[in-house]
Amino acid sequence: MTTLDSAQFSAALTALSDDSVRKDGEERWIRDRGFPVRDKDGKVRRIVGVADDVSETRKAQQELLRSNADLERFAYLASHDLQEPLRMVTSFVQLLQKRYEGELGSDADEYISHAVSGAERMRRLINGLLALSRVDSRDLKAERVSSNVLVRDAIADLKVAIEESGSKVKVGGNLPAVYGAKAQLTEVFQNLISNAIKSASPDRPPEIRVTARDRDGMVEFSVSDNGPGIEEKDFERIFEIFQRLEKAQDEKGTGIGLSLCRRIVERHGGKMWVKSEPGEGSSFVFTIPLQSTLPAENPA
Repeated sequence: MTTLDSAQFSAALTALSDDSVRKDGEERWIRDRGFPVRDKDGKVRRIVGVADDVSETRKAQQELLRSNADLERFAYLASHDLQEPLRMVTSFVQLLQKRYEGELGSDADEYISHAVSGAERMRRLINGLLALSRVDSRDLKAERVSSNVLVRDAIADLKVAIEESGSKVKVGGNLPAVYGAKAQLTEVFQNLISNAIKSASPDRPPEIRVTARDRDGMVEFSVSDNGPGIEEKDFERIFEIFQRLEKAQDEKGTGIGLSLCRRIVERHGGKMWVKSEPGEGSSFVFTIPLQSTLPAENPA
């Protein structure tokens, strides 16, 4: 039996993957693991190890990454290129409505109104797709931001909707600061508060509460409402793009907002989920790390 020092042990372990390049020049991905077996004096007597060929798994992962990147680029380019023709269609339809409303008959007024509504909905969908495609592609810089400022800015952006709906938005205490991209985190709060307003129960004005607490190196935020609630079977479905609850089909949402929120939170190293019971309102909960987890090339 040969006694190995640490350098020899490392060399022997590396040798487990010496066949990563085959004789024909093809590269293979090898995952090796090993550990030393020592005698009573602590000297390494032999190595027990295993080497696995994970080339196919690695190729599949790389192909998936390329595919996702291609889809993101396609979504961005397609959405961006649709903006100008849609703007032209919207402008002319609105011009028809302005100049000829009441002159072409009630049927014509109704048709033009549907066209204007459809164009506006298309505009919101395109903007939503653009925002979704940019979450992972934009270079973001993390900074230490006050959660109070994030919520304040979100509420300011929704001022008209809050006043028209008679909503009450309450913030529970002084919210902690976090590291993240300010614009994207503001967008999360804005989407969640906006959703609470849109999905309010018809028999009572919306009451929305934003709270936060520390939890294992994370800040756990909660945006709660007094709306109609969500059934458990829909907890995951509502976070899928274009998936909307049946009772929400007539609302002005696009079915992108919650998917966008979850994508932003995950980009920051957190998680998002919902807690709800039908008739008892909903709480959308998400975590943001106290320390930045955005890419190193975007330092705080």
